[in-house]
Amino acid sequence: MKRLPMIAAVCLSGAVLAAQPAPVARFSAIVITNGSGVAVGHDRIELTATANLLSDEAPSMHAIADPGGDMIADAVLDYAEIADGDVAGLAVVQDGERWISLQTEPITPADLVAVRVHEAGDVAYAGRLIATAPLPGSFGDKVRLRIERQRGEYRFYFAAMGGAWQPLASAHQSRFSIKFDPSGPPTRIALHAFDGGERDKGDDAQ
Repeated sequence: MKRLPMIAAVCLSGAVLAAQPAPVARFSAIVITNGSGVAVGHDRIELTATANLLSDEAPSMHAIADPGGDMIADAVLDYAEIADGDVAGLAVVQDGERWISLQTEPITPADLVAVRVHEAGDVAYAGRLIATAPLPGSFGDKVRLRIERQRGEYRFYFAAMGGAWQPLASAHQSRFSIKFDPSGPPTRIALHAFDGGERDKGDDAQ
């Protein structure tokens, strides 16, 4: 269930009521498979979203070592708390200037899954939109996410629990490109969450 925007939680005395907590993105079934077919599972992760994007210095992000070469990164995202303006998803990140993400982006009245890319010099701070698709209500606030890399090309898939994988974007699309810096830090596979919703932050208003 999605939260409605909190307009004014004020009691009769004029004091602001308890702050609305930041959303939590819950990741499970996290598996990284290298080019030799060796799969490594990871524990469930709960990320409390912050107001920092992947382009910021300290995003809300859990990083996992990238095995390099061909690989598949899988995760299940419970996005029940991710509301309008929020973002949560699976990404490949080199640094704040170079990353690509497969993520949920709710926009009332729909939940969306999208691919965004950010390269050095991009003016789109939240990343250039490459592809998007609706997440039907039948998904039940859970989506399987997959990033696949073959011979340096990235492909992106999403699926309902128990459903077939649906392609969202591939490296053959004319608008899609990602150029990591070979002399830069190693890429990491990242689970991330961003709090961009309009919430009562608990200011001392009277």
